[in-house]
Amino acid sequence: LPSRSPNTLKIRLGEHDVSSTNEPFRYEEFDVSRIVVYPTFNNRTLMHDIALVRLAKPAKKRANINVVCMPSEGTTNNELILSPRCFVTGWGKTIDSKKFFLCLKFLN
Repeated sequence: LPSRSPNTLKIRLGEHDVSSTNEPFRYEEFDVSRIVVYPTFNNRTLMHDIALVRLAKPAKKRANINVVCMPSEGTTNNELILSPRCFVTGWGKTIDSKKFFLCLKFLN
């Protein structure tokens, strides 16, 4: 993402199984207006491979799409550490796997 222009990307929300065309809820695609890559991302090692992507228009909550609240300006790291829960989702590879997953995985 660091070298990609936002207007070359589409974000798909609500997708679960990328190999299926018959899912209970339809996904939505959005244009991207901005990409903020983590400052210490290393393109060679892929360490710190995380970024925020701003959608060109707001997403609406649905059965298969939810929203995330960003911390208010001035929120301290200590306040974030004390937050009770964090969820991560994706189709990425694990250390043991050479292939991307077809079904969405999550970690709580």
